[in-house]
Amino acid sequence: MSRTLLFIFIFISSFLVNSNLFAQVANEVKIIHAGTLLADARQAVSTQQSIIVRNNIIEEVREGFIQPGEVSGTNGAKIIDLSNQFVMAGLIDSHTHILSQQEPNRREITVTRTSEYSALLGVEFGMRTLRAGFTTIRNVGGDRNAIFALRDAINEGVVMGPRIRASGQGITPTGGHGDGGGFRDDVFPEPHSGVCDGISECRRAVRTQIKYGADHIKYVATGGVLSITATGTEQQFTDEEQIALVQAAHAMGRKVAAHAHGKTGMMTALRAGVDSIEHGSYLDEEVANLFVQTGAYLVPTLIAGHTVERIASEQPDFYLPEVRLKALEVGPIMRNALRIAYETGVKIAYGTDAGVNDHGTMLMKQF
Repeated sequence: MSRTLLFIFIFISSFLVNSNLFAQVANEVKIIHAGTLLADARQAVSTQQSIIVRNNIIEEVREGFIQPGEVSGTNGAKIIDLSNQFVMAGLIDSHTHILSQQEPNRREITVTRTSEYSALLGVEFGMRTLRAGFTTIRNVGGDRNAIFALRDAINEGVVMGPRIRASGQGITPTGGHGDGGGFRDDVFPEPHSGVCDGISECRRAVRTQIKYGADHIKYVATGGVLSITATGTEQQFTDEEQIALVQAAHAMGRKVAAHAHGKTGMMTALRAGVDSIEHGSYLDEEVANLFVQTGAYLVPTLIAGHTVERIASEQPDFYLPEVRLKALEVGPIMRNALRIAYETGVKIAYGTDAGVNDHGTMLMKQF
């Protein structure tokens, strides 16, 4: 079954992702003969269906295996015979970092890797993502210039890759998760455009990301596991700063994702009006009830939690000591938080934190 799904995912990815450079023929039509089709996860599968794809856009689905002459407005159509296959649409990963993967020398990379090279890595990681069956991703933090360039190149058909909803730089307080600091001033003299302190700076950081093309805003409500500081996993921005971040984003028509592990940070972010909480590791019944009240989504990242726990256990020297301690503490608790959220009725979106785990492994059994 997994091999079958991978096969069709590659086909669907090829058809649905913008790829104008690879489809120059006007009114190009393909007909996919699907033996079994899952078009809507809320409904039962159907059998012997024909999916009509015109100029890389699904036009309609018809009963039976129709032939090229039965499609109007074209002199012919290419048949893709998947009559013995299980067919479904591409998947969505709501939490990715498509420009990078974990590397043991990432402190060096922070001050040596260029935006251009990060964008090229994103092309490769984007193709791995497509082959895994994901045709849309939400990228929640990364080099601003690189991610917007990659997103636009995919949209224009310059390169192939999943559709990207990009936040630009994650917004973080000075020294917080996402600052990537600790370097001498002559090595890293200027903070990136997402580092801010105080209400006015936070508003400016949001508006700066939007100015350069952010589809949504991501900020760090709490500390993080992989930040190279022993600052824990609780609240970092103040209540007032978080309110300012959310208000500034919503005023300009952007939704807000808050990275949050600790309970207090989650509660503050939810009260500030965020649209989603990423990770939610220490979620309990009280937090879950607040999710339900506000209507925010939880984007759990169980694969990432399992990955950092495994690496910290099996490769003690891979992480710096302060990171390893957090990885061993946070990784094991994520599954219980997801159980509580599900049982309480919290809205949940699928997300992996791909880049912590390797790109292209988002559907592999990890635990």
